[in-house]
Amino acid sequence: MKVLFSLFSLVALSTALGQREDVWCRCALMVDSDPMLYMVYDLGEAFIEACNTGRKHCFLSLQIRAATNEMDLWSHDDSGFTIGSNICQYLFSSYNVDQFNNKYVHGYYQVCGGPWEYTFQDSQQMLCCNMGIHEHCITRN
Repeated sequence: MKVLFSLFSLVALSTALGQREDVWCRCALMVDSDPMLYMVYDLGEAFIEACNTGRKHCFLSLQIRAATNEMDLWSHDDSGFTIGSNICQYLFSSYNVDQFNNKYVHGYYQVCGGPWEYTFQDSQQMLCCNMGIHEHCITRN
């Protein structure tokens, strides 16, 4: 009987620990261009308490605005490059996008492998790229 109880306890513990590994959230910056949505800046993962209650915690824990200086594409990261430069270089090197003009960058989050959801956070400026180089946008009003 003790062996059966020990075996049951071990199975329950391993199941609980296995579920804990899947409890996470992830935030990223994305840019939309018909017909595609490009992930351009991955802000990493954070662990949360539970998948069904993690949305608000995930949204606040990774702090997209803090990581990007309030979504300012012209602010510099720790390496001295602008957020926009990193995005333009990534679009050029990963997706072969040589021209990208007048698009806002949007914040998204994902909880426990579910769908990506919009955070209602947008870049302060529009993104303009030329051959992987971040440039100031020229728009008509």
